[in-house]
Amino acid sequence: MPDFSALYQKPAGQAKRPPLLPDDDYKGIITGAHSDGEMGDNKTPFIQWPLRLTDFGPAVPDEWSVYNPKLNVMETIQKSDIDITKKAMLGRFFFTDDALPLLDDFLRSCGIEMDGTKTYAEVLPEVVGRRVIVTVGHYTNKTTLESRNQVDKIVADPGA
Repeated sequence: MPDFSALYQKPAGQAKRPPLLPDDDYKGIITGAHSDGEMGDNKTPFIQWPLRLTDFGPAVPDEWSVYNPKLNVMETIQKSDIDITKKAMLGRFFFTDDALPLLDDFLRSCGIEMDGTKTYAEVLPEVVGRRVIVTVGHYTNKTTLESRNQVDKIVADPGA
């Protein structure tokens, strides 16, 4: 368990955000059970799995630049300064009738048998521990103008 007394003594408001990763296909692993929720004003249902990246994408350079809007400067990120295995993300799928084919495609890519006799409640837990390819993209926060990484797509790693 972490030492919370030391964490509480850190200066508030000084935390540095993790560096922005370049858009690419990274290797990863689904690390835990799915959770569900609702998103947006329409309360669109979704499910998501926690995942951890395990290797950089093939096109990630040794260094790249990222704009820091708070300081109005470009910052250089060194690949060697990042422990990619500590990068946790969420792989999310909307859980609506129109979006279920995308979820089915993901489950099939993981080799999960779906012959119509099992429910999603039965097959979703089978994803835990699967090695995946995570397409990492980014979005810009409309309030802070800072860029953040997001999972654009996940599929099973065919080489795993």
